[in-house]
Amino acid sequence: MKIQFKINKEYLLTHSLGQIGITPFPEWVNFLNKLWKKNEELSCLLQGRPHLIFINNATKKTYKFNANFNNFIKYALKTKEYNKLYLQTEKYLNFIKNQWYKNETAVYNFLEQTLGLKLPPAKKINILITHPSFKNGFAYTQHDSIGWGHKEEWKNYSTVYITHEILHILTKKFNGDQEIMHAIIELACDNELRIQLNKRGVYFKEGNQKIGHPSLYKIERKILPAWKKFLYQKDNKVSVISFSLKQDKKLKKLKQ
Repeated sequence: MKIQFKINKEYLLTHSLGQIGITPFPEWVNFLNKLWKKNEELSCLLQGRPHLIFINNATKKTYKFNANFNNFIKYALKTKEYNKLYLQTEKYLNFIKNQWYKNETAVYNFLEQTLGLKLPPAKKINILITHPSFKNGFAYTQHDSIGWGHKEEWKNYSTVYITHEILHILTKKFNGDQEIMHAIIELACDNELRIQLNKRGVYFKEGNQKIGHPSLYKIERKILPAWKKFLYQKDNKVSVISFSLKQDKKLKKLKQ
């Protein structure tokens, strides 16, 4: 499995414009006003969620846009404000790569030995880096791509959550309840991997900060005893996907 970190200029631009109310630096407000004066209609469009249409373009160059839209994007990419955003994101990309490569062996061992997954050697996963001022952490499973950009809230934060998104890609064919799969991914990455990498910590909390989605806490608490047994099994014939299917069936029976 190969992880590729990259910046796609259009994805970076459109993702950043969609983060209403967040300014990575003071000049950003002037940039938004500049785009508005250039073309109000397209400026409004780019402040929605247009970055989603650039996922294909970031890897396959699939979509084609009309000349007016293309010219507006080109104009935005040439501004000094965008250049500042890009340079700051490039610096952040180097930080992320260094952290990932420091932890890569430990992460792969965790996925294979602890979670019992067979990592496909030919698989490539693209990590599309965005500015850390904007919260971005999403797996585009159909494209084997991840959008990532987030401030580092605690040690090895980015490694933990990039692995979280990688697990969404590796388990995308799971045919059970996706909420249960997500809860188990949180137990695996947000909790167990975090504790292993940092050599300290407890489940569900990092300092005073709660870990994970509150909507998943109830499921995670129910699964936790079985999860602890899974972690300490003597062999890894049972993968995390098989474990998830078993928990899916068990929780469905409890609801009946």
